[in-house]
Amino acid sequence: MSKKQKRHDNTVPLFEALTRSPVLRRQVETHVEIKLDPPEQIDFLHAVMCQVGMPRRSQKERCFERSTGFASILLEAGKLFQRGKFVNMPLPYGTRPRLVMVHLSTEAVRTRNREIEIGDSIRDFMKTLGIDTGGHEYNRFKRQMEALAACRMILGMSTATRDITINTQSIKRFEAWLHPTGEQ
Repeated sequence: MSKKQKRHDNTVPLFEALTRSPVLRRQVETHVEIKLDPPEQIDFLHAVMCQVGMPRRSQKERCFERSTGFASILLEAGKLFQRGKFVNMPLPYGTRPRLVMVHLSTEAVRTRNREIEIGDSIRDFMKTLGIDTGGHEYNRFKRQMEALAACRMILGMSTATRDITINTQSIKRFEAWLHPTGEQ
């Protein structure tokens, strides 16, 4: 290659390109980290949920829809029965409901069972997931689990030969044990 060609060549070496993009750099670093120290357990999640996820932040609306390519998710906030009446729940959001969905999916694949045992209390479940059980975190986690339990989820995907719609709820039955003080 002549000097003239080099002067007009605007390509950037791969490593330099990676350092310019924080997202790409994190992806490569995570890839290397996984290759050097593979996880002890493989986790599972529905293919649509891998492409489009639940809201990252609290939503004012009662419905949430996200699409990418040929995959979509539609969440509808629901209600839970609490203290003798049905109460509106918000949409689930943030990392906790996503972590729970990965855990439930992984356990369903691992045990080949539709029913997943999560422990005798919210605290037990939080410990299983490796989440701090402190006061603020406990209350946030509880609210997100109530929202996830009440929410209706519709997954959609298209292939070259068909369209698929899955109507579901990630939690079919939700029981909250009440203490004599009335707290859950």
